[in-house]
Amino acid sequence: MESRREAISAAIDGDLNRLKELVVEYDDGRGLADTVMSFNNENGRGAIHYAAAKGKLNVLDYLIEDLGIDVNLKDERGDSPLLHATFQGNMNTVQYLLGKGADPNTSDCKGYTPLHSASAKGYTEILTLLLSRGADVNAFSDFGTPLEMAAGEGHLEAMQILLDHNANPNLFCSHLFTPLTTSILSGLPQSVRCVKLLLEAGADPNSGTHDFPSLIAAVAVAVASAVEGLTTILKLLIQAGANPDVTNF
Repeated sequence: MESRREAISAAIDGDLNRLKELVVEYDDGRGLADTVMSFNNENGRGAIHYAAAKGKLNVLDYLIEDLGIDVNLKDERGDSPLLHATFQGNMNTVQYLLGKGADPNTSDCKGYTPLHSASAKGYTEILTLLLSRGADVNAFSDFGTPLEMAAGEGHLEAMQILLDHNANPNLFCSHLFTPLTTSILSGLPQSVRCVKLLLEAGADPNSGTHDFPSLIAAVAVAVASAVEGLTTILKLLIQAGANPDVTNF
């Protein structure tokens, strides 16, 4: 539908005048807000989501303040404007949306929250802001906790912020890894520092999951993959009390 493409394009470009023209042009009496909603694509993603992702505050202000569009409106995947803004690292947009009542604990269909996104991306400023607004530091998702997301990407500063806000280093979701296992298997140059940070924060050196019954087992797999720093990681685990005699891997 041409009107949909034009409206989405105007939202992406921040062309507020054009968007307003389209809304008035295609309003058939149902009201401007409903007309804007009719521009949503087949995934339920509309002007408010695209404007949030692109940081177009003028468009967002029109949609939220003038038309009364729900600031927490989700698309078919469960992504809210705040999730879109966080994923793109738009600090000003995140601040704006939170100021308009966006839920810091909004999640998509897999439980992925803005805090997961900021942690995975290493957006420490956004991460700190979300935590200050009540974001759940130990939120579960199909991808793990925010701490696991940060650990898997080697974002040390993000990990420290999460731990300072009482992130539990021993939490893991279903079949997924603990943050410590994720750090060991990541193969990143900063893995040793990540492991050290987690152990100092109280991570259990004898923890495990279904796939890796012990962290020593995870190290064994990492050795086979030639992950750097494993000798140091192994020493850190044993110093922290890991059982070096495990045989269940």
